[in-house]
Amino acid sequence: MNEPLDEKHVISFHIALAVAIIIVLSYATISILLKNDLILHDIILNIYTIIVGLLSAFCLVYAAYNSKYNKKIQIAWILLAASRLCYTAGDIIYAYMESIITPRKSLALDCRSSMAGVLLPICLRHSDIA
Repeated sequence: MNEPLDEKHVISFHIALAVAIIIVLSYATISILLKNDLILHDIILNIYTIIVGLLSAFCLVYAAYNSKYNKKIQIAWILLAASRLCYTAGDIIYAYMESIITPRKSLALDCRSSMAGVLLPICLRHSDIA
């Protein structure tokens, strides 16, 4: 039989809900306050998205660690964490392309959907950057 989780290692639902509400409200606040300065708006929200992505990946790893008594569920949490890390890697590439390489959103949006930059060399070859 599975052993129960040790209560001192589990984050309560109320704390997780409070953190989620703070994340959503802070994202909305940043969006509203910086709506007139689009460059700063994009840079800060790109960084914010990366931080939240890494935080969510950490939470998924934490869930995998706490489900160590059921290997099938632990593997599912690990796969979710790995996929979240890949998506965050795509966010990092998107932020780099949008903020540093080119301000044109069309190129960055095309390359964001390319599985975390697998098609990045192709996108750069077809752009007028190099």
